[in-house]
Amino acid sequence: MTNTPLIETSDTNQIVVLDATIRNLKIKTATCKRIVKKLHSVEKEVEREAAKTADMKEKGADPYDLKQQVNFIYI
Repeated sequence: MTNTPLIETSDTNQIVVLDATIRNLKIKTATCKRIVKKLHSVEKEVEREAAKTADMKEKGADPYDLKQQVNFIYI
């Protein structure tokens, strides 16, 4: 087996392809990070709203208001 380097200095096409691949990976990585951040944000919001709903139930809130709050969480 011969070990060949990833970048051949004599062939600029390989460098261009490698640069494009790295750029695409950076874009996809940033997208994944953004999606994970959004997921955590949504999870926190659901927890807050669920706690608010539980508090409303505990305090004996109007059934219509409770229904609206539950619909808000799951929509």
